[in-house]
Amino acid sequence: MSPRRFRPFLPLLPIVALLAGLLAAPAAPAAQDPEFVRHYNEGTKAYQEKRFEDALRSMDAALKVRSDLSIIWAFKGYATFYAGRPEESLPAFDEAIRRDPKSFRAWYGRGLALNT
Repeated sequence: MSPRRFRPFLPLLPIVALLAGLLAAPAAPAAQDPEFVRHYNEGTKAYQEKRFEDALRSMDAALKVRSDLSIIWAFKGYATFYAGRPEESLPAFDEAIRRDPKSFRAWYGRGLALNT
């Protein structure tokens, strides 16, 4: 199967990976904060609808509540990348990697940004 056949699905990969990562992560008290959950859900919905600027605003708001989650930094990186600003996505991916050096989502996103 040609890699080009997968290209339309690339924007969906981070969502699937992010959701899988959040479901697998241990629940922390701040992660249950209703404000965090609201911003995260709004960001996820905006991302799925390809409203990447709205997704970025929601992820920034979620990061104000819970900035220690690597997955949210990676999500911010992907939203920035797909908003057409790959160079600006690198700091978010780097922060995600700093917080979780084994985060395949962050490493993959960083590779996408560097390869653009």
